[in-house]
Amino acid sequence: MGTSPSRKEQIVDAALTALSDTPVDALSTRQIARRLGVSQPALFRHFLSREALILAVVAHARAEIGARLEPVIAASGDAVERLRALARALMLYVEARPGLSRLMFAETPGIEGPQRSALRGLVEMQRGLVAAIFREGQAEGSLRAGVAPEDAAVAFVGLLQGLVLQWQLDGRSGPLASALDPLLDLWLDGARGVTSPSPPPSSPPAARRAPSGLPTADLLDVRPVLAAGEDPFGLITARLDGLAPGSLLAIVAPFRPAPLIALLRRKGYGVIEAPVGRDVVVAVSVAAPPPLDLREGEPPGPMEAVLAALDALAPDGALAAWLPRHPYPLLPILEARGLRHRVLDLEDGTALLHALRSP
Repeated sequence: MGTSPSRKEQIVDAALTALSDTPVDALSTRQIARRLGVSQPALFRHFLSREALILAVVAHARAEIGARLEPVIAASGDAVERLRALARALMLYVEARPGLSRLMFAETPGIEGPQRSALRGLVEMQRGLVAAIFREGQAEGSLRAGVAPEDAAVAFVGLLQGLVLQWQLDGRSGPLASALDPLLDLWLDGARGVTSPSPPPSSPPAARRAPSGLPTADLLDVRPVLAAGEDPFGLITARLDGLAPGSLLAIVAPFRPAPLIALLRRKGYGVIEAPVGRDVVVAVSVAAPPPLDLREGEPPGPMEAVLAALDALAPDGALAAWLPRHPYPLLPILEARGLRHRVLDLEDGTALLHALRSP
């Protein structure tokens, strides 16, 4: 038996429904309360302000969009097929939630501060995904090498914005998907460009020369980037591209970045994820298996598992493990064995351990 939605969820859903015929800057708490048949003070028991409600609506929209796009990003097929699938998924979502088009493609002169940054972040998320897939298309030789992926992403999202705007002006008549294909074909014609019948394939990402140096471990907090309305895809991929095989990068985000996780797994990174307090930590291993998840183990189980894994480690290998707490008893043993190590302490008391044999 499913659980009924909470009052907060009902309020967010009512706000999304109201956005079908109300601009974001005109959305009011009084209007939402009236739709729910409750008093305005009753609504303020869940959201202290209209701004807080808008932020909750945007967060809900981001989560729903991410859930829809995650399987698209993870699917097999070339970049062109996945870009087409991504566009269709977004259009089907807009049809199901017409009010969300005001968030996904919003130009909101009456919204400022954190709300504007959050709305901008929804658009930037789409652009970041498109740019990442476009780079894969360039690597596989299906898309033009001379085009900046960021520029291609702006044009792609702009095409979707124009299509949705026209659909709204036409009274939302007809399915969006049927109008999408001709426009998307036009974009793809330009994205493919004029090529020889059998263009030489570019080297795939996995074949690029690995950065020199020893594996490292580091923490990347993308919360400030997202709060500014920017998308951290470029920052994350640039950081990962600069890491040697066996390295560990722990990404801290204010929500589960579902499309990013799917993209990283598709590229062959070892990934595990977990909520940490109010945030989510995504632990990424470069050209290595995911970190051992030992958070639920009782002492001395996690330490024994780490030592057993270290015994099987190659002479130049690296090991990452997510432990239930800072591994104070383990560190002297690592030092005695001549293993370099770093511990990343997380806000919930758990810790990520990275250890490697020095050459």
